[in-house]
Amino acid sequence: MSIKIPAAGFALTLAFSLPALSATFTPTFDTPSFPGTQFNVESDPAYNDFYRVNFGIEVLNSYLYIDPRDTLDGIGIANGTTADLGTFGISGRINFLDQTDFVEVDYASIFDGGTYSAYTATGALLDSFTSGTGTNNGSFRLDGGLIAYITFSGQGGAVGVSGLTYNYDGVTDGVNDDIEGTPVVPLPASGIMLLAAIGGMAAARGRR
Repeated sequence: MSIKIPAAGFALTLAFSLPALSATFTPTFDTPSFPGTQFNVESDPAYNDFYRVNFGIEVLNSYLYIDPRDTLDGIGIANGTTADLGTFGISGRINFLDQTDFVEVDYASIFDGGTYSAYTATGALLDSFTSGTGTNNGSFRLDGGLIAYITFSGQGGAVGVSGLTYNYDGVTDGVNDDIEGTPVVPLPASGIMLLAAIGGMAAARGRR
């Protein structure tokens, strides 16, 4: 960011760093090393390392899939592991390393559908959505407060997340800088003093 201060025929430009502001963010669950059509995410730590660094999320009890029944983009994560296929009552989970004030979920749900829920860091339920029976592909929004994680539950391997959109500032430090309820980092005092000094110099030059 640049601030220009005009004074007596010249402009002085001062550049300084400000905290990154969060913005809507959409990751892809695919990675360059995805080895096939089904792969348990937690069987290789490199996958969650990739998700943490690039997307600020962790994927738990889920497997990656490529499936033509997902008409959104054909790839995503499904609840449980590949060994849980067809088992009822299975939940997958996505943690947000920085809390977000909303999560828009692209879902790919098959067979008996599934339930998608958003929770606070203390485990309080904020919002929930249940897809219909049969193959359902679509989108919905979960909100209601600061979301720390979401779950997707139902018949194992049948409750899919094809995509996500959420607020993320690109730095997994536990704070999304423009989300309500999180602190905003002020300009350092030294920066404020420098701006004041430059302003005084510009005014003095103008008087001369």
